[in-house]
Amino acid sequence: GLTNTENQGLLSNLTIESAATVTGGYLTGTIINQGTIKDVEFLGISLSGGILAGTIINNSQVGGIIHDVTLAPNAILSGGRVGGTINAAPDSHITDVQLMANTTINGGTLAGNIRGTPNLPATITHATISSGTTLAYVTIISPVELPDGVVIGPGVTLPPKAEIAVNNVL
Repeated sequence: GLTNTENQGLLSNLTIESAATVTGGYLTGTIINQGTIKDVEFLGISLSGGILAGTIINNSQVGGIIHDVTLAPNAILSGGRVGGTINAAPDSHITDVQLMANTTINGGTLAGNIRGTPNLPATITHATISSGTTLAYVTIISPVELPDGVVIGPGVTLPPKAEIAVNNVL
């Protein structure tokens, strides 16, 4: 496995040890994260586990999936496919992602185009949906903050109106 590494290039097919942090560069292949990954671009097949911090961009051209991860405070996860259970700090952000079958997003702020799978929609709970976000094929389970300006696309299941928190604070 890998210990603390400042990645200037490309790391492939590795296990990141529990106390380790990998910062920067590109990750490809299959990445098993038991530590922390920060400020990377993911180009691989699978990135699973551990903590993601900083800005994580999924630019995989092979449909790679980031799954079963924890987002640190202020982390940004954007692009590509996301799966499993994503536990996101309240002030982390998930933007423009394709949610795989039965994905659960617990926490964080969602923005951009958030799209699940028609047959097995993703579940979103304890999250804030930014105004202007487009949702499709997701099930929203309270508590979720859903302001005006969220675009409700096909296949979206919302909680009863009484359970939706609307933040009217100026």
